[in-house]
Amino acid sequence: MHENRVLAKQLEDAIRSNQFVLHYQPIVRMKTGSICGMEALLRWEHPEMGLIMPDRFIPQAESNGQIAALGEWVLHRVAQQALEWSHKGLSGLSISVNVSAEQLSEADYADRACTLMESLGMQNSSVSVALEITESQLIFDIDRSVAMVERLRASGLSVILDDFGTGYSSLSYLHRLPVDVIKIDKSFIEKIDTDHRAEEVVKAILALAGSLELETIVEGIERVEQHHKMKRMGCTYGQGFHYGHAQPAHEMERIWRSSGNPCQ
Repeated sequence: MHENRVLAKQLEDAIRSNQFVLHYQPIVRMKTGSICGMEALLRWEHPEMGLIMPDRFIPQAESNGQIAALGEWVLHRVAQQALEWSHKGLSGLSISVNVSAEQLSEADYADRACTLMESLGMQNSSVSVALEITESQLIFDIDRSVAMVERLRASGLSVILDDFGTGYSSLSYLHRLPVDVIKIDKSFIEKIDTDHRAEEVVKAILALAGSLELETIVEGIERVEQHHKMKRMGCTYGQGFHYGHAQPAHEMERIWRSSGNPCQ
């Protein structure tokens, strides 16, 4: 508890003094194994405690009202990284970033995000940016959510429906949301190679995505058996420790270049 209080007090200074860094976990195309995207994951480079993982400070940021400022920093840094990689010749990649409920609740969130993308010149980038938004964040005001997603996509941002299957998962709203990708929650994948019920749920989600002509990402793949199973079932992309852990930007760039296998 004492450490939590200390971290809470230090968060504001950390944001202001740029103590945060992003690591990137690869997302691969299941059919070819090529890296097609990355999820940006936040880390706090604490001057005394070293590298702090997000599960230790994100709850504090949410409870203290600092998550919006932190989320804005993340989106700005991701866009800058996308442009940097684009200028270096990387192409066909997408960097995804999580959006908090607090950010989405702000009336002007979509306008500010789009303005940022336009001001940085993201329309000329060969590396795109995607926003990961959970279904529970979108369902409460479906009309507003549809307008917001349409606004975001019009500026070149892709929208991924995150943690799919853990919330409402209903066609009554899903068919209205103009999202690009459905991300299947990792809780269904943990036993996909041993539990028949888990497999049937994932099959249903994939069938739903297919009927709506949406691509899918399955997260939490840690074993080769899970990879083979999801590949056979027709999932578009995979993410998890089986493909690689989150790495600093320079290391992910090296991995991408050394693979010699651009997304296809």
